[in-house]
Amino acid sequence: MAFLTTLAGIFGIEVEALTDELRRSVIVNGAIALLLLIGLTFALVAGYVALSAATDPLIAALIICAGALALALAVYIGSRIGAGERRRRERERRRKGETTALIATAAATAVPTLLRSPLGKAMIPVAAILAFMLLRDSSRAGPDE
Repeated sequence: MAFLTTLAGIFGIEVEALTDELRRSVIVNGAIALLLLIGLTFALVAGYVALSAATDPLIAALIICAGALALALAVYIGSRIGAGERRRRERERRRKGETTALIATAAATAVPTLLRSPLGKAMIPVAAILAFMLLRDSSRAGPDE
């Protein structure tokens, strides 16, 4: 830890100020979370009392339970859909990177061969334009990225 403090001092980072700010932030956020939990608990109790006045107390408890389970299921399904989207975007990004690397490797391999023949020297501008077009298409980002 002393090494990190010295290193932070070299870069002009005030460790004490950062730890004080972090401590204050943790205390404030902890108090907010605790008060939100108390408020949510009382909201659930009030909902239970209102439901039990309108129906049987056991039915009221089952309704609140079913609502909580339905919300948990919705959050789970949403997280799985989000994870699938993230995996799909990562695969697409990786595929674009591999395509760019393949084109660059093919171009680097073909240049010495093209430079040896007279026809190849004439085809260099065409090959450069083709490589530019392929690289530009593979590096073009979609609207959601």
